[in-house]
Amino acid sequence: MKKVLGTLLAASLILSMGACSSKPKETQAPAETKAEAAKEKKEETAEEKKGEEKEEKQEASEKKKVKIGVSNCADTDTFTKMVADYLEQLIAENQPDWEASFVGAEMDSSIQLSQIESFISQGCDYIVMSSSDTNGCVPCVEACQAAGIPLIDFVNPIAAPEEDFVYVGGSNVNCGRQMAEWACTVLPENGNVVIMEGQAGGANSLDRIQGIKEVFAEKRPDVTILASKTANWEREEGMALMEDWLQAYGDKINVVLALNDNMALGAVEAIKARDMLGKIHVCGVDGTKDAMEYIKEGSLDVSMFYNYVKQATNTYNVLVDMVESEADTHEDVYSDFEEVNKDNVQEYLDKYYS
Repeated sequence: MKKVLGTLLAASLILSMGACSSKPKETQAPAETKAEAAKEKKEETAEEKKGEEKEEKQEASEKKKVKIGVSNCADTDTFTKMVADYLEQLIAENQPDWEASFVGAEMDSSIQLSQIESFISQGCDYIVMSSSDTNGCVPCVEACQAAGIPLIDFVNPIAAPEEDFVYVGGSNVNCGRQMAEWACTVLPENGNVVIMEGQAGGANSLDRIQGIKEVFAEKRPDVTILASKTANWEREEGMALMEDWLQAYGDKINVVLALNDNMALGAVEAIKARDMLGKIHVCGVDGTKDAMEYIKEGSLDVSMFYNYVKQATNTYNVLVDMVESEADTHEDVYSDFEEVNKDNVQEYLDKYYS
């Protein structure tokens, strides 16, 4: 009996051991699957880290305040005021973290220097200006250099070293050449021209006159410049000067080349008063709304459009580039003048003044 029990116990033990040994083995993941999973996890971590860094940079950028001082040559100067106003609009619409102050210098370099010095003492990061005087504003550049503050000058050049500031504007020599090229198309043989200059000694004025004289010398040596005198960019002075010239030269004048629209419109009013519209052709510069309306009605022939939107946008883009790169300099930015005449004036009015 004991033997039988022992046998049964042994058999039971063997079956039990067999059952344990028949338990399924755990499936092992292939080495490739593990490597892929690790790679995916690493990529996810890297993307998360990149996203966090981007958010941190964006937050830092949003928190960074930029202080900018803008001094226009004069708020009575129609064209540069248009540029300054559009620049102010661009900053307000696109840069909520920029603090920009806008002032006018009344065409006085001493006032403008005082404004620049005030911007410096206020801790401005960047200073923008439209020079009120080519030579008189050199101390403004020097003050910015001494303070280590980048300076951007739009439209009106300054007679300071080019590397000391960024210039945004057009080539005034080319503008003068365009004016003379147009004049050549309406001047009779041995025709006579008068030139209304801007501020005495100003680069805009001098360079435009240079361009005018170059073209006449090259293409129309028969043309005579009867008179060339400043009307200081002002409409009233342009009208008074034209009245003097009409008194002195009368119908000998064939073309008036006024170096901005304010003076051109003053000349037109004087010509109207003498009932000589159509007998004397008038060209202006800037392409202001008033000038385009005069072109549309037929009293002004042409204006060389100094695209105020482009000047303001280029100035704004330079500021953005310098702020983002934290650079203290930038290459100069030039743009072309565009002739507005009776054939395309409505297109320009619709695009820029509607």
